[in-house]
Amino acid sequence: MSETEICYDNISNIQLDLKDELNLIELDVKINTAFVNNEQVIFIFNLTDVNIISMKLLMKLIPLLKKNKVNIKKKLVKSIIKTNKTWHIKLLNLFFLIYKPEKPVHFIQL
Repeated sequence: MSETEICYDNISNIQLDLKDELNLIELDVKINTAFVNNEQVIFIFNLTDVNIISMKLLMKLIPLLKKNKVNIKKKLVKSIIKTNKTWHIKLLNLFFLIYKPEKPVHFIQL
């Protein structure tokens, strides 16, 4: 199988339910655990219970993303972001202009 081919039988969907009180250390542990225990991962970030999010908070995610860059390139298939707020999508798209995702990101608006 080439590097660009995806074997869909071995992909693990990992849902991360985020809350207003985002704990970056806990999020880092969950992401690391997913990468250690799986060969291919789709992260599903559930933001439906997040009412407070800011660009400042998103910028704090950059070191976590950089730390996991090798695993993101090697094991991440894509990320899915579930939200019930249009402004989440707009803010995240602005963030993605600053920090370009390594893999595809899809939004699901509920």
